Parts: sequence; C-alpha cells; structure tokens
Amino acid sequence: MAAEQNIWSENKKICRICLHIDPRALDMFKSYYEERDTLYCDMLAYCSKVMVNMKDGLPPYLCRNCIAHLIDAYEFNLECEETEKNFHWLLTILD
Repeated sequence: MAAEQNIWSENKKICRICLHIDPRALDMFKSYYEERDTLYCDMLAYCSKVMVNMKDGLPPYLCRNCIAHLIDAYEFNLECEETEKNFHWLLTILD
C-alpha cells in the first residue's frame, strides 16, 4: 500500500474521475462543498455508482472541472428529491 500512496502523491494530482493531472486538484476525503457542508467523496458516492474508500489504492483527488460537475449533479439530485417530497405532500393534502 505504501507504494500506491507514493504513486498518487501531492506532486501527481491525478483526477479520480477524468484522469487529468491538475496541480490545483483537491483531496476528496479532506475537501468539501461548503454550501452543503458535505465532503466531495460523499457527494461522489451519492451521485454515482462509484464506491470510494480512502484505502482503495486509487487517487483521492478531484480536479476543479470534475468538482464543478459533481456539485451540479449533487444539487440536481437534491432538487429531484425535494420536488418528489413536495409532490407527495401535495397529494396528501389534496386527498
């Protein structure tokens, strides 16, 4: 495992999603979406079928472009869920 950690060092910030090298990429296990106080790793798991784990040996980084896409997907998912709740609530009061 130590060798894998060296591969994904701070010097080689390879995005977990798009494989681009981005020196400004963020560690998804340490960085979060401030507006929702949610870690990027949790958002990725929520919005996709990707299972992320700190010890899986894969790069922990997300580039800025993928973070922007992730935020859009996360907000879209939350909006869908909120709308669904509202429709169900409306159905209960209209009965």
